[in-house]
Order: sequence, then structure tokens, then C-alpha cells
Amino acid sequence: MPHLTEGKRILVVDDALNVSATLVLILRNAGYDAVAVYSAEEALVLIPNWMPHEAILDVDLPGMHGIDLAIRLKAKYPTIRVTILSGHNATTDRLEEAGSDGHHFQALPKPIHSTDLLCHLAKSTSERQLKAETDGGLH
Repeated sequence: MPHLTEGKRILVVDDALNVSATLVLILRNAGYDAVAVYSAEEALVLIPNWMPHEAILDVDLPGMHGIDLAIRLKAKYPTIRVTILSGHNATTDRLEEAGSDGHHFQALPKPIHSTDLLCHLAKSTSERQLKAETDGGLH
């Protein structure tokens, strides 16, 4: 039986190079195929050619805001799971505003402990597999 992380692609979008490099290192050490980009625009260029299963997005990105990127990703690529990382209390208001428009995203605090991040991703993977098994059983 393959390991839960095997072949699972995760895109990290954070303009803080030390944060994105650390997250990618943590994810790769846990068995994920992880790649970092440093802006929403770079993410939008990469995704069609390297379709991630998950995207971990910082809120404060140069150019397009992280929540705006999340909304755009979910509209164009509904199978990508999106997680927002933020160290700002104001993010809650923006997430609630997006939620009132029908856009719901999981938000995690920044900085995040590696164990918390990996637990979040493991839970997401389990939910995705359960959904696939359930959907597969209907056909």
C-alpha cells in the first residue's frame, strides 16, 4: 500500500523566501512533492503544467492578495485543496467576507509548527481519499 504522501503535489505560495523554503523542506521530508513560488502570478503560470493536489497560500503576497488567489484557484481548479496561512488578525475579516460570498477556506496561523501543518495535510488527504472511495462506489 503506498504511503499517504506518495506522489501528492503541494504548491507553497509565499513571498518570504525563508518561509517558503522551510515549508518545502518540511513537506519533502514528509514525502510530499512540494514546490514553492513567490507570487500569485507565478502560481497561476505553474499550476496548469504541474497540477497540485494542495495549495498553501500566504495572505500577504505582492500583487494579487492570497485570498483573491484562493478564490481564483477554486473557480478554475475546483479539485485543488486550498489552505490559507496568515499571521494577521485582519485575515479573519477577509475570510469571513469571502465566506459570505460562498468561498470557504481553511486558515492556519503563521508561523505554523511543522507537526500542525503535517497533521492538517494528513487529515486533508484522508478526507480526499474517503471522498474518492465514496464517489467511486456510486458509479
